[in-house]
Amino acid sequence: MTDNHYYFYLENGVQKGPATADQLARAITPRTLLWREGMEGWTAAEEIPEIRALLNVPNIVPDETARTTCPPPPSAVGSATAIGAPTKPNNYLIWSILLTLLCGSIPGMIGIALGITCSQQYAKGDYKGAELTSSMARNCILVSVVLAVILLGVLVMMLTTFGSVLHYSLTDILENS
Repeated sequence: MTDNHYYFYLENGVQKGPATADQLARAITPRTLLWREGMEGWTAAEEIPEIRALLNVPNIVPDETARTTCPPPPSAVGSATAIGAPTKPNNYLIWSILLTLLCGSIPGMIGIALGITCSQQYAKGDYKGAELTSSMARNCILVSVVLAVILLGVLVMMLTTFGSVLHYSLTDILENS
C-alpha cells in the first residue's frame, strides 16, 4: 500500500469511493478525477504523484478545464468503507458487555477485548483478522452462556437442597420450643 489516504473518484459523473491508492490503480484511468481529504478540489489521477506512480504515467501539464464541471468534494471520509471491503463482522461487543455485567464471567471480559480488537482490525483493513477475532468473541460468548447456565443450575440445586433442610430444621425448632 502506498499511503493511508482514501480517495474518492468520479466515474461517468458519479462519485465513487472511498478507495486506497492501490485499489484505485485497478479502477481508474490517468484522466479520472480524484479527491481526498486535504486536497482543494478534484484533480486528474495523472496529476497526483502517488497515483501517477501507480499508473506509470509520465509527468503532464494539468488541465484546468476538467475541474469546472465537477461536483463538490465529499465532506468527510472517516465513516465510509473502502471499495471492495467486505461487510464488517459482528464484534459481539454488546453481548460480551451484558454477559460480563450480569454473570461476571472471565470469558465475557475476554469477549469485550476481542470485540474491540475486531473493530480495530476492520478499520485497519485486516478483514481476515477481523473475521477471526469475531469468531473468537462469539466463542467467548458461548462459553459465558454455558457457564452461566451451569452456575444457575448449581444455584437452583443448592437452594432446593438447603432450602428444604432449612425448612425442616426451622420446623423442628418451632415444634420443640
